[in-house]
Amino acid sequence: ENLTVARDAISRYTLEKQIEEVLREVHLMDVTDDTRIKIEPVKVEKKITEKRLKERVLFDVRQLYEGVNSALYRLSGENKLNVDKFAKSITRMYEDASEPLTSQSVIYNLLVETLFDKTGRKYREACEIIISYFVQRCEVFDEITE
Repeated sequence: ENLTVARDAISRYTLEKQIEEVLREVHLMDVTDDTRIKIEPVKVEKKITEKRLKERVLFDVRQLYEGVNSALYRLSGENKLNVDKFAKSITRMYEDASEPLTSQSVIYNLLVETLFDKTGRKYREACEIIISYFVQRCEVFDEITE
């Protein structure tokens, strides 16, 4: 049991380092100034209809939301990353992807793939966690209207 806890701690630490590395690469992404960041938070459960995708995003968020958040703001403090600009670029990627595509998992995977491509194709899992973070933060997916 102690071994499992230790292994989990090591893998979380490794993931947090990979997330930070991906975020360091991100400043290379272009973003338009007219993209608006959504301010109103909406629970993941109210945005994702696909069960497996919802479970995956919630798992990522539970495990590493704070890790992504602290990495973003640490890099911001070092002037290595503009968090608002990055959030806008994620929003923009989402808007571009969601026009032709309807499946949430297809959109999610496209965003992950785009981030993965733009950051040198390293650490796919870190890219997934970062996109999940932005689902939670509301840059990705809108509330489902009944």
